Amino acid sequence: ENSLSNWLQHIRLEHLSRGHIKSSHKLRCFCCSWIPPRFEKGREIIGVNNLVQHLINEHHSEDWEDKDFESERNKLVQIQRDMEKRLEREREEACIQIPRLPANCHNCKLSISLPKQWRYHVLAHRFGEVFCATCHTWILGHHYQEHAATCSKEKLNR
Repeated sequence: ENSLSNWLQHIRLEHLSRGHIKSSHKLRCFCCSWIPPRFEKGREIIGVNNLVQHLINEHHSEDWEDKDFESERNKLVQIQRDMEKRLEREREEACIQIPRLPANCHNCKLSISLPKQWRYHVLAHRFGEVFCATCHTWILGHHYQEHAATCSKEKLNR
């Protein structure tokens, strides 16, 4: 079946996830000569969502029926939100000020002596920690989903 939702699913699964979209020219509208604004590497989803919005604004018609379109569109919007949250966390992490060590944490008064531990500790206060029952380690809350997807006890036994 040729439908916009099938095409969006293809773009999401085959191109976005594999990093195939290198420039805005790859997202040229297939109905006209429109091209989304340039985007930075890692922000390809913004170009895809701009294209979807263009298609809705400029090429939508009353006889257009695609029952899966909104579902696919929502998945793309969620990918963009997740990307924006990840970028915000990365900005926050880069802005962590490491005091002259050793120093006590301002929140819990724990003494910390290494820069890497200070950064981790600040992030743990911000995002929390989750205990992984598979490998028996603490993981920063915002990294747990990614960790759980690849964690196995076998890694520990190597």
